[in-house]
Amino acid sequence: MRFKVAEYINKSLGGIRLEGNTVQCVRLTQEINPKGRRIERIITTLDRWAPELPSEAKALLTEKECAQWIEWKVKHDTEYRRRQLAIALNAATGTITAAATALRDDAGDVSDPESLWEAIDYLAAELVRAGYEKPKKPRGRPTKLIEDEDDGPATWPLGNTTPLPNFAPPGTDAHRQYQALLDTYESFRRATEKAKEA
Repeated sequence: MRFKVAEYINKSLGGIRLEGNTVQCVRLTQEINPKGRRIERIITTLDRWAPELPSEAKALLTEKECAQWIEWKVKHDTEYRRRQLAIALNAATGTITAAATALRDDAGDVSDPESLWEAIDYLAAELVRAGYEKPKKPRGRPTKLIEDEDDGPATWPLGNTTPLPNFAPPGTDAHRQYQALLDTYESFRRATEKAKEA
């Protein structure tokens, strides 16, 4: 059995193909089509984010197929987690800069400063562990935040940022909705890059 994440075309974004929230369980049958190939049939459709197989699906799948789903699910979730972490890493600079600007502009209060300092220390330690030593500060004036040309208040470079990853618990409505936004953003980004290359 193979498991296929359902896709759909978003016409409002110019026909971009996006991944959906369901996964199809596709079984290869013994039936032969006119071209001499074995026919595949969709046995059931599952929630892509469900942590385990529902009882209705277990009744339709063989024991071997259930084991295959567990193996697929582990691989799917691991790959998904790594993609989300990569997005978080790429968005870190913009997010940290925005947080610093928020403090500078008195745009909000830090609800848990102790945890924020712990997170900064953890990030610094992991940078060093990964081989990214902290660069030495050059002599002279201290570095500033990104500033406007007119030397106005520090700004956040929104044009160079990516959306934050989906931190909502998988299987929740919040997770599904934000994942749809992320998938839409990624597909739109790819389509924009292709248009630039053409």
